[in-house]
Amino acid sequence: MKSQIFRSPRLMLPLWALVTLAVSIPVSAGTLYRWTDENGQRHMESIIPADQARLGYEVLDDQNFRVIKRVERELTADELAAAEKARQIEEEKQRLAENAARHDRTLLATYMSVDDMQMALQGQLRTLESIIESTERTRARLKDNLDDLIASAANYSRDGRKVPKSQEQGIADVRAQIERQTEIIEDNREKQRLISEQFESDIVRFKQLKGIVDTPAPQPLSGLNSAVAADQP
Repeated sequence: MKSQIFRSPRLMLPLWALVTLAVSIPVSAGTLYRWTDENGQRHMESIIPADQARLGYEVLDDQNFRVIKRVERELTADELAAAEKARQIEEEKQRLAENAARHDRTLLATYMSVDDMQMALQGQLRTLESIIESTERTRARLKDNLDDLIASAANYSRDGRKVPKSQEQGIADVRAQIERQTEIIEDNREKQRLISEQFESDIVRFKQLKGIVDTPAPQPLSGLNSAVAADQP
């Protein structure tokens, strides 16, 4: 009886399958590094020295020398500082531009005309003026009170008596209150000035956004033209 040889089905692969399997196995491509040294000499090697990598280099495919990646040189401390300063300046410019655009939208959404803006300005100035007038009346009363306290203290001195501590403290307190009232008046005067300047600038910008052109005021006639105009009925 002849012996039979049993072959595993896994080993019975057709030739075309073996060829396909061989072709599908990926071949890892190597890389090359290309750089220019400090003397201007070009190099291309499979390894780049660490002290040369900081100068910048290119990574190439060693099969067709195609550039895969470019690495820029390291910046110096001065270059990094300059780049950071430039970045901050650009960010500030962007911030100012965004604020200006936001302010423009607010102007157009808040006011319908220049007259509206003038009315708003006058309203704010009147409110501050009311505060100033009220503060001035309070300061005037405090000054009268201070005069009375000083006169009373003078009577003690004239009689050869020592001015009481409470009297001295009262004078100091009233003087401090007068100074505070003066500061409030000055602060509100400054607010009026700043508000007027802001509205003046806003009105100019509003006219630009709306395309409003101011009509020049008619100029008075002079000389012969005035006389001719006067003679005409």
